Amino acid sequence: MSGKATETAPRGIWIQRSLVILGAILVSLGLGAGFLLLTISAGVESTTAYAVAHYCGDPARALMQLVGDEDAPLRERNRAIWALGRIRETRARPLLAGLYTSSECDHDSALCQHELEKALRRIEDRGRNQ
Repeated sequence: MSGKATETAPRGIWIQRSLVILGAILVSLGLGAGFLLLTISAGVESTTAYAVAHYCGDPARALMQLVGDEDAPLRERNRAIWALGRIRETRARPLLAGLYTSSECDHDSALCQHELEKALRRIEDRGRNQ
């Protein structure tokens, strides 16, 4: 995996933990929707922090490099697909479309086709709404 950064991302962990704590407070106040949004945000943040710690470039580019790295853990690659869909990163469309086969998911040995489909749909929705 060439082009990897050697630094870790403790800031991302701090932000994730802060968001989880804030989400717990919101739930205790009866604001479950706020907690869901914060949980999603924390998930995107932690996945992006992982990608940036391992690859060079801006956060979205690091996520795309992670998706394309066949030596990376499958779980992390699938999380990066999910994160790219959540942020609706239009630059990722060709990469994700090239990986989407519409076949049955085999989470033990292949990228999640369902996550690829959802990510592509979210990115396409963004393109229509701009």
